[in-house]
Amino acid sequence: IMAVAVSPDGATVAAGRGGEIAFFELAATADEKSPPSLKAAGAIDAGRDAVQALAWAPDGKTLAAGGFRRVLLIDTATRQVRTEIRTDLAGRITALAFSNDSKTLFAADSIPAAAGRLHFIGAASGKIDASLRAHGDTIFDLDVSPDGKMLASASADKLVRIWDLATRERVTTLEGHTGYVLACAFSPESGRLASAGDDEVIKIWNLGTAKQEAAFGDTGVSAGPITGLAWTTDPANAEKKAAEKDAEKAKAINTDRLVAVNEAGKPKIYNELKDHEGEQRSTGAREKAAEEAGDLLTAVALDPKSQRFFAGSATGLIRMWSADGKLIATLPEPAKIAEAPTNP
Repeated sequence: IMAVAVSPDGATVAAGRGGEIAFFELAATADEKSPPSLKAAGAIDAGRDAVQALAWAPDGKTLAAGGFRRVLLIDTATRQVRTEIRTDLAGRITALAFSNDSKTLFAADSIPAAAGRLHFIGAASGKIDASLRAHGDTIFDLDVSPDGKMLASASADKLVRIWDLATRERVTTLEGHTGYVLACAFSPESGRLASAGDDEVIKIWNLGTAKQEAAFGDTGVSAGPITGLAWTTDPANAEKKAAEKDAEKAKAINTDRLVAVNEAGKPKIYNELKDHEGEQRSTGAREKAAEEAGDLLTAVALDPKSQRFFAGSATGLIRMWSADGKLIATLPEPAKIAEAPTNP
């Protein structure tokens, strides 16, 4: 599984497994205190090439999938391909993201060691409205800021770039990683960005100054490249912050929550991200190890409402963790996907 996406309502998970897109549905259990069940809910054929990127539109109506010189726009109500885009695509579609109004799809079109192009696609028309050369190598991840004003691109050229979505111009380039940058994620308030990759370091950037605020990683044995990031708000601290009547004390309550997955199959949850002076690597956050997957994890998606997160693995399994990092579901066995009903 190279890509995972969660529907905006948190009820469905899509995963790209080889040349198909498998769907999994969450169903509440009789015991309200128990986690929901995760059940295989069919699959659709996406072609012979591997699905490497998925993105669910914020309005829930469209799922985008990317492969080699191909983007599919899928109607999520019928699970039928509504539009297939092939024109003007040069390489593999390695990352996808929708604008907050669901009207534009951003697609990373990558040729290794040669070019990472960024396409702006009209979600309704299926036409490429604009394209630009964003990087000189593969783009591994894209993320849209919560305020809808910026797009971040993470690349094999060791750079992260920030783009103004109104002008389609580059705002800044963030330099500091020593290997491929495989993942990026905006903070909930849109003022910071997390990036990570081959160098096993998570960097936190202040987008107002384009300076690194913190750098941290696995405090134990090397866990391998960090392959996915998801930044959300810690619900417990957010509740404390809202209840605190003293403005200064409320300001001091940190609500950061960052989830990271890696090739060692050891997800980590970081809270209370801390600023530090200088460029040196530091702890920079309170770290909590989630239950291990025992498998190389390739992608992560988070449901901000429940704080559950999902990750795909190199062996074709999809896993679900609770907000506190407990592994609560592993689906499916490889044979079960093959038997899943497939739409024509």
